[in-house]
Amino acid sequence: MTDDNFKFIIPRAKLSFILKIALVLSFFTFTASKAESYRLYADSETAAYEKSNRGILGVKYLHQKNKNSVVISVYPNTPAERAGIQVGDQIIAVDGINVMPYDADHVFSLIDGLPGSPVTLSMLRCTAQCKPYQARLVRMDMNELNSDNIFKIYKYGL
Repeated sequence: MTDDNFKFIIPRAKLSFILKIALVLSFFTFTASKAESYRLYADSETAAYEKSNRGILGVKYLHQKNKNSVVISVYPNTPAERAGIQVGDQIIAVDGINVMPYDADHVFSLIDGLPGSPVTLSMLRCTAQCKPYQARLVRMDMNELNSDNIFKIYKYGL
């Protein structure tokens, strides 16, 4: 008996459909495994977590090209809170690079970095009058966040 006796004939349309399903399933498997690297693994008793490659400052900001970024949230127990950054403060520059000419994605790439890496933000606080100041921060590991809600905001932008 030869292998020729066991050939399967699959119509081309069904083969195309099967390949599409396999491609979609492999995409979801890859996406799920990629998302795991940014997942919070907090153990309430030991406060243990897995390290990520995502360093954060603990601010949420709005940015429009040709304007400074405006801080709209400062999260608790983060480098931004410890540095005294407040809601309404404006980010003028990141490590000496002016944010005004860039789009929001580029500004994010300037702020984003590895955990433990330093960053200097040139800020502007406008109350009765505007005063510039510098905030020197060290990015914290995203998985060190002590709140699933804040983690979801960072991960999904909610």
